[in-house]
Parts: sequence; C-alpha cells; structure tokens
Amino acid sequence: MNATYLMFVILAFLAVVLVLEGLYHTFFAGRSREARRIRNRLAQLNDTGRQVELRLTREEEQARIGELARWMLGNPIGKRLTLYVHQADAGLHAADMVLISAALLLAGILAAAVTGRPLPFGAAVGLSIGAAPWWFISYRRDKRIKRLEQQFPEALDMVARAMRAGHALSVAIKMCGDELPGPLGPELREMSDEVTLGIPFNDALQGLVDRVPLREVSFLAVVLTVQRETGGNLAELLDKLAKLMRERFKLIGEVRIRSAEGRMSAWILSLLPFGMAAFLMYLNPKSMSLIWTDPSGRMWLFRMLVLMALGILWITRIVRIRA
Repeated sequence: MNATYLMFVILAFLAVVLVLEGLYHTFFAGRSREARRIRNRLAQLNDTGRQVELRLTREEEQARIGELARWMLGNPIGKRLTLYVHQADAGLHAADMVLISAALLLAGILAAAVTGRPLPFGAAVGLSIGAAPWWFISYRRDKRIKRLEQQFPEALDMVARAMRAGHALSVAIKMCGDELPGPLGPELREMSDEVTLGIPFNDALQGLVDRVPLREVSFLAVVLTVQRETGGNLAELLDKLAKLMRERFKLIGEVRIRSAEGRMSAWILSLLPFGMAAFLMYLNPKSMSLIWTDPSGRMWLFRMLVLMALGILWITRIVRIRA
C-alpha cells in the first residue's frame, strides 16, 4: 500500500475523531440526562441555597470535562491554559480548545496532502488555522479585561458605601456582586459563595485574583489582607484605590490620544505590502505568479514573510501602551 495513502487515511481518521470529540464536549456534554437532572435540582433552589448550587455546578463540570481536562489540571502548563481560557469566559474548557486546535491542524495537513502540496506547507497552514481558536480566546479575554477595568472602580465605591452603612466586608462584597452585572458581578458572587462554603477568606480572595487578571485586584488583595491583620479605615482605602484607578484610566486615555499617529503608522506600514501585492496581482497576474510558482520566488516569499512578521512584532512592541 502506498505510504502517502496510508498516512492520509490515518490523519483523516484522527481529524474526524478529534472534531467529533470537540463538538461533543462543546455542545452536547452539558445536555445529558444527568446534567439536566442536576440543573432541575438547581432550579428548585432559592437564593439562600446558592452555596449548594456552586458545589453541584462544580461537580457537574468535573464530571463532564473528561480525562484530557483532568490531566491538564494536574500539571502547571495545563492549569495556566485552563485559567487563561476561563478568563475569556467563552463557554469552553481548555481541553475543548486543545481538541479543536488539533483537529484544525490535522485538517490543514490533510488539505495539503489532498491538493499535492508539500508537507511543510501543510504544516504551516495547519498551524495557522489551529492557532485561530486561541486568537479568538485572546480577543475575548482582552475585551473582558477592559470591561472588568471599567466596572472595578464602581465595585470599590459600592463596597465602601456598604461598609459605611454598617455592613461587614463579606456582606458588602455579596451585595456588590448581586448588584453589578457581568463580568465582575458573577466573580464577586463566586468569591462570596466560597467564603459561605467555609473556604478561608484569603484563599477565596486569591481565587478572585486568579480569575480577574487586573493589577488593581492584586492591590485590593494586599489591602484587605493587611487591613484584616492590622485594622484601619477600609472604606477610605477603597475610595483611594478607586480614585487611583480612575486617574490611571484618564492618563491612559491621554497617552492613547497622543500616540494615535504612531499606531496609525503601524497599521499602514503593516498592511501596505499586502495591499501593493494585491494591486500588482490585479495589474499583472502573470509576473506576480512567479513568486509562488518558481522555487526561487517561494524562497524569497518565505524570507519576506518572516522579516515582515518580525517588523510587525517590533512595531507593535514600540506603539504598545504599558498601563
């Protein structure tokens, strides 16, 4: 049997298996009879039973994620990936993302094999489309972080006002979580539920720091930890932290306005070669086709793409605003 045909059959089988596995974990694992039974039980609980809801929801999640997710939770890199995907709030587990990326990678290699392209070309295409889900996760995570930054000063003000009204810190955090919409409100409610379940306050606070990747949350954790040990006017400290955040956002806005020209130049310099290539392809397709039909053209095209990638990365690092 032809070795190429055998490799094609094996890769096709693995791609189909991974696609089906990813689709199952993404869309159908939460619709099983056991999952519906747990959700029906949770629907019968009122707000006073939220700690039971939290425990049952976690048991359901642990029961459905599968062996790959458990293996990822057992090593540092897998934990980091799991936390990264969780911070995006995309409704997917890191194991689902790994399966989808692997399926797309194999699909790219298969497409190259079917069309007669060389294996390195197929690997490059597979890596590109396999990275697409992680680009989506990164976009969702950045968008969510910006929303968290906008909500956090308001949350600090609400906690400070609740404490001035005579409420305890844990009650103030719960009230803030109930009043605020997502994405910050559910995170504060989860922290309050963990404290209600008996988890130490410092551990629940560390969980909030892990789930909400803002430096202000780390500052808040330090403030609360020190205040619980030494005492002090916590409401005043929260007011100052909220004011500091608003001043920082104001400064970032001014810097973005002053650096708008540089960022626009970066976009133009990055897109101009591709625009010129498309324009020349429209004017003289025969001459441009030599770039990918001639071996020397393909070699220089690869070198050009590598240098352009380095240049775009360099420009991005220059114009990036460090908040």
